[in-house]
Amino acid sequence: MRRWLALWLLLLLFPSLATAATPITLAEAIALALRNNISIKNAYLSRISGKFSLVAAEYHYEPQFAINSATSQASAYSDTTGHYTDTTSLSGDVGVTLNLPTGGQLALTKSISGTITNTTDAYTSEIALTLTQPLLRGGGITAGTASLVNARHAEQNSYLALKNSVIGFVTQVIKQYRSYLLAQRSEQITRLSLQRSQRQVDITKALIKAGRQPEVDLVQTETALANQELSYHQAQNQVESERLALLNLLRIDESIELELVEPIEIAAFDMSRDKVLETAYENRPDYLQNLIGLKTAELNKLVAENNRLWQLDLTASTTMAGTGTSLDKANTNREIHQDNPDYSVGLALAIPINDVPRDKTLLDARIGLMTARNNKVVKHEAIRLELINALRNLKVNLKQVSMAKRSLDLSRKQLELEQKKLKAGRSTNFQVVAYQNELTSAENTYISTQISYLNALTDLDQSMGTTLEHWGVEVTPEEYLHPENVSDFEAGEKQLLLDEEQLNSDLTLPTL
Repeated sequence: MRRWLALWLLLLLFPSLATAATPITLAEAIALALRNNISIKNAYLSRISGKFSLVAAEYHYEPQFAINSATSQASAYSDTTGHYTDTTSLSGDVGVTLNLPTGGQLALTKSISGTITNTTDAYTSEIALTLTQPLLRGGGITAGTASLVNARHAEQNSYLALKNSVIGFVTQVIKQYRSYLLAQRSEQITRLSLQRSQRQVDITKALIKAGRQPEVDLVQTETALANQELSYHQAQNQVESERLALLNLLRIDESIELELVEPIEIAAFDMSRDKVLETAYENRPDYLQNLIGLKTAELNKLVAENNRLWQLDLTASTTMAGTGTSLDKANTNREIHQDNPDYSVGLALAIPINDVPRDKTLLDARIGLMTARNNKVVKHEAIRLELINALRNLKVNLKQVSMAKRSLDLSRKQLELEQKKLKAGRSTNFQVVAYQNELTSAENTYISTQISYLNALTDLDQSMGTTLEHWGVEVTPEEYLHPENVSDFEAGEKQLLLDEEQLNSDLTLPTL
């Protein structure tokens, strides 16, 4: 990345350097594209809210502290005394509440209250520990932690959606890099073909001058030269089109010239079909999302069944209280009762009758579970067929590379022999031009089949969900931007503060 920053600085200081080609490998192109892509950055920004939703769900099971206080002043006239009686009321409490994974709640509260009048003062000091636990509806680990589990499922699903987006974008960059590379190689092939046509024109002129060929043969070679000039112009235009498309993905200035230095290396794919399928089912984000959806549907069904149970809640509490004419006496009297606190235990039962809405919720949950199971079967089969087809396509492409290479070798030998025959007066310009065109076509076919094979490998990577691992890109699920980076309202606008280095640190990229 430092190399690109230095390049941009040099371009600002010395604009004439913009014409110099900058070498870039495919891994570097992927890294640069990921760092500069706005859609990927926006996807990470959306993770702030998603991560905070999980934090909020987990916080539900943390101790919740609260402080409350109140005061009031009253004055009442007495006909008996003929005077006003002033009364001041004070109250306050400090409490901590803990939501339990079983669906219950444990609360500890210390409270004080006091009444101050013209004649007497009365204070109360109390400490109470209360447990409330549903025994049927809402009780148990499954029902008590359902909201947290669903929040974790949503977080995992969001991460997988982000990973799937990154895989798709990386695949797009890879193919566009190769499209530009193919256009460059095609332009080079066309340029060499144009040079061959020009040499053939020169040879024909020399043979005509020597009286070994009729002058009409020059028309054929010059026509072939004109066609090659047109093809070369079209190839140049295609190169520029593919270059701009790649620069658009990399989000760098269109004046920058790139030199693609990625070698074209063809190697056979040696992973078995069973291993390919196993890898895909373990790594494909969309399939893993499908599994998460199935788990969520199963949990929703269990919760819906639980919600149809009777409401039976257990309440238990213990209290220590004391009263006195001062707060100190009230606290002292409360402490006297420390060895003999008050206890209470109770049950509350509520029986729903003809609860149609809960029945409807359960029906929807069961249908949702059956749908999720069907979707898993469909996705599993679709992935299997997709990978079988990808492997077949890969095998066909590799065979085509071999056939194209053999065709290219024969075309070169055929043209060489025909040129020798022409010099010996045993061939015609028409035949030589035809073989030149066949050689150009064979050269283009060979490079095209190579790129097609490499793209087929890339498609297979995407189908297996291993694109990011292949290219050393890591989307870290647990290191998203922390919610504290979201600011409050400032000047009437909701401002999102985001540090660029922290955003980039969430995406581990190959070193440039």
